[in-house]
Amino acid sequence: MSPDQQASFEHLRQMKKQYSSELMDYWIRYSNIDTWQFWACVVLLFGPLVLLYFMLDRSKAFHMGFFGYSIHVLTFYADNFGVTYGLWDYPYKAIPFLPMSLMIDASLVPVFFMLVYQWCVNHHKSKLLFLTATSVCFAFVIKPILSLAGLFLLFEWMNFFYLFLAYMFVTLGAMLLTAIFRWLMRSAIHRIP
Repeated sequence: MSPDQQASFEHLRQMKKQYSSELMDYWIRYSNIDTWQFWACVVLLFGPLVLLYFMLDRSKAFHMGFFGYSIHVLTFYADNFGVTYGLWDYPYKAIPFLPMSLMIDASLVPVFFMLVYQWCVNHHKSKLLFLTATSVCFAFVIKPILSLAGLFLLFEWMNFFYLFLAYMFVTLGAMLLTAIFRWLMRSAIHRIP
């Protein structure tokens, strides 16, 4: 590494440390366990997981889990992009040192998409149609409600229609990944002597 690059990298590292320190100070002042917003984040994090525990079709747990994990990963990437580039953010967090909203990426979105996907599989309904409806619901109902509550903020040129497009990207990506891996699994099973 050249001295210039090393100095630049060190400057970025110091800025990250400063940002982390300021983020923790912000959380202590505005988003700690004494605020209703903190508890709303906790409910939005654990509530869907409890719901999933009771509603998951355990005979299809691996299939549903893979789809849900794909939704989780792709939502995390999309959320990371939006927060990193200042297009949206979450002023309240249950866990202060995570840059994005854990309640959205790890629980609320994956669980609801999994349950809709599971319903479609179990009732032989169009996954694309119902997951598109779920994307519409998140982009035009749930996110605006979170926005009105001050738990989610849009910036710059971002709007709820673009969020819908992001949810569709996540949906299509998760459906594609799940279909590919299910195909690979079925083709491997047929090769077993």
